Amino acid sequence: MGLVLQVLVPNLLNHAITNSIQSHTVPLSHYVWLIVGIGLVGGIAGYISRLFLFETAYDIEYDLRNIIYEHLTKMSFSFYDRVQSGQLISRANSDIRSVQMYMTFAPSILVQCSIAVVAFGFMLSIDVPLAFIAMATMPSSTWPG
Repeated sequence: MGLVLQVLVPNLLNHAITNSIQSHTVPLSHYVWLIVGIGLVGGIAGYISRLFLFETAYDIEYDLRNIIYEHLTKMSFSFYDRVQSGQLISRANSDIRSVQMYMTFAPSILVQCSIAVVAFGFMLSIDVPLAFIAMATMPSSTWPG
């Protein structure tokens, strides 16, 4: 939600220049307060989304650690004679941390890439040739698909 609100700011600036500076029909302070409000709402939404995202990722990490611990406590003593338990636990910790990092950053990156699509659609609604010129400068790795 916060990223979608950020896409609205350039359009508000366009209206502020047109209505406040060129034609003097709306006070500039009106647009300033709208942009400040959008910034505050976007910041709060970003904080809440990151809070839930990290909380979920850490909960999954905790559950995976408990599952591995329960599994390792059920193994026989002869199993620990055959394997190096320190390396086994170290590898499990590393793998769990990788899963936790993926669960944290993958949704965030996916949302930011989808915002590029929203911004492109917004640019298309304003000026089609200029939108294609603007998107041509984007790295191809950020294109959807």
